[in-house]
Formats: sequence, C-alpha cells, structure tokens
Amino acid sequence: MTVVSKQTAEIRWRTNDNFLLRTVAGESVLIPIGEVPDPRFDNCMISVNETTVFLWEFFSEQARTESEAVEAAEQAFEAPDGVIAEHIHEFITAYFELGLLHKEE
Repeated sequence: MTVVSKQTAEIRWRTNDNFLLRTVAGESVLIPIGEVPDPRFDNCMISVNETTVFLWEFFSEQARTESEAVEAAEQAFEAPDGVIAEHIHEFITAYFELGLLHKEE
C-alpha cells in the first residue's frame, strides 16, 4: 500500500548534478564536484547504503515524484505496509534540506 504526503506527492524531485555517485574501494559514495550547497561537503565523500543508491539513481534519471519513487521501491524491496513510503519521505526531506535534491519545475 502506497501512502504519500499530499503536500509533497506531486512535487518533481531531481538529484543535484554537483554530486556524483561512485564506488570507491567497494563502497558507494556521493562525491561533490563543482559548487556544493553546504561547506560541510567540501573535500569529502558521503557514504551511502543500497537503498540510497537506488533512490539516487532513480531521481538522477529524470525528475520524479515521491509517489513514483514509492511505487518503484515497492517493486524493488520488501517491507511492511507504509515503511517504504515513510523512508522515502524522510530521504526526500533530508536530502532536500542538505541541497542534495532539488525541486524541478
């Protein structure tokens, strides 16, 4: 069952092009390139898990809605009802606040 916030359900999200997803020494990381939204990201790598890799790649392909992300993740992962939607909402909120995702008009 897909449950998504009505406030954010149809906003289209896209990854920040100033970050690249790469595998370094067997670990998936986001590497800042160019202008970064927060000085904490200067000269660093952000370690990410399998779910974040899935979402990063999903939102990198094209601008997508939270609802589309939940539907795709529910096909790729197994979890109790509502858990995937909740985690994707948390991902979008956190990554937007950090400048790693942006709203696309």
